[in-house]
Amino acid sequence: SLSALPKDNRLRITVKNIRAYTAKLQTLQPGANVRVAGPFGSLTRAPSSARGSLYLAGGVGITPLRSLIEAEPSPDNAVLITANKTAADALFSSELANLLSAPLIHHIYSADPSAVGEHGRLNIALIEQLVPAFQARDVYLCVPDAMMQSVIAEVSTQHFPMDHLHFEAVTPHRDTQD
Repeated sequence: SLSALPKDNRLRITVKNIRAYTAKLQTLQPGANVRVAGPFGSLTRAPSSARGSLYLAGGVGITPLRSLIEAEPSPDNAVLITANKTAADALFSSELANLLSAPLIHHIYSADPSAVGEHGRLNIALIEQLVPAFQARDVYLCVPDAMMQSVIAEVSTQHFPMDHLHFEAVTPHRDTQD
């Protein structure tokens, strides 16, 4: 995923290491020739959103959201909730702290009881607890597919205008070259 805004004719990508093929990316040297396919996603900023933003990221789903947060027109009216198994799994923590102020970033951990933040799984009860008026915001959701289905089902029961929900599931690209 593109995980930062383009700058000085450079693109930053973040790749989850899931197979031998993606692991080889770590061995590339600057100047190496590569072929790039895509983009495959369609998660973009809503036009003229003056409602404020809520970003919901699950695991590596933070990568495309990080770019949207960097381009956020109203960072003081944006809230981020990340869901990870452990604090060690959380990507871009220091970068995100520089993009949004600390009270606007919430972390949920499902398997790290000693981590500072909320504990459990991303669900409507936690969303309402952390962002009581979330229904008035544009919501950007990028989480694994099972979590996506659950969150969308729960959000749809909350008198939430579904045209304010912008989402993309985290699904690994099926490379054929292992």
